[in-house]
Amino acid sequence: LKENMLFIGKMKMDFSSVFSRLGAKYLAYEKPSMAHDAARVSLQLNPRNAHAIAVAGRSALRLGMKDEALSTLREGISMSPDSEDLWSALGETQEASGDVFGAIESYNRALAINPEAVRYYDRILAHTPKDLNLIKRKATTLIRLRRYEEAARSYEDGIEIDAKDKDLW
Repeated sequence: LKENMLFIGKMKMDFSSVFSRLGAKYLAYEKPSMAHDAARVSLQLNPRNAHAIAVAGRSALRLGMKDEALSTLREGISMSPDSEDLWSALGETQEASGDVFGAIESYNRALAINPEAVRYYDRILAHTPKDLNLIKRKATTLIRLRRYEEAARSYEDGIEIDAKDKDLW
């Protein structure tokens, strides 16, 4: 009996993962209602599936249910505070709701988890384009990723803001 229970538990986790990935695909194909349904099934199988929570939040946002998206994502972060995907989804939702400061904080939390995710630098810089510290961090990250042309453009952006900053040369 114990082995069967373990097998059933594993199957629930596997199917939860399948439904959350399906929900992400539906989002990619602009089918938020189907994505929301897939995320809900996934969460019935595993309520702690961070990826499914992010899909549920993003699909709720695309369906115009901002309050549900925010509460779903905040609840998910309370269960999985180290989920880059949840912080990113919360940032997107906060940004869409007009909470720029909250979005920046969420993207910073995602960056703390994954410092090489250039997309978060870009999201933050869209709101704080003169943040030299962030521009330097982005450029350094791009160099680590061997994306030299993009790094050079980032340094050039910084030089336009403060040509005297020797860290940009």
